[in-house]
Amino acid sequence: IIMNQDVLPINPEHMPGVPFSLALNIAVSFVTNTDWQCYAGEAVLSAFSQMTALTVQNFLSPAIGFCVAAALMRGIVSKKETKLGNFWVDLVRITYYVLVPLSVFVAVFFLSEGVPQNFSEYTHALTIEGDTQIIVQGPLASQEAIKALG
Repeated sequence: IIMNQDVLPINPEHMPGVPFSLALNIAVSFVTNTDWQCYAGEAVLSAFSQMTALTVQNFLSPAIGFCVAAALMRGIVSKKETKLGNFWVDLVRITYYVLVPLSVFVAVFFLSEGVPQNFSEYTHALTIEGDTQIIVQGPLASQEAIKALG
């Protein structure tokens, strides 16, 4: 998705596709649960890329971390049990019962504080000093909510 974002919809800034090396870096950072970013998301990725490619990873990465922690705690606490639980059940429960509700709550809070949540082109404003400032637009409130929780 991110390598072909230039031909995909919801790209008001006409962002080009990212190179393979950056796409691989992004994928590896999520798979390894480090969420390390060597780029500014709004400067490199279109709104569609952020909403589709990264949102899933932003939810799965912390959920998997929770699953591992839950299995570790079950293993430490349980002396007689030989099972550590079901990974998929834990993943679904943590995603739907913890991360989604919290991210909705945080996104609504961000919206109340003025964080943009739209598909508009970036706003170019003139500052008092006479310089041009770019005000980023897009689905920022929802993206920043899950990134902060992750």
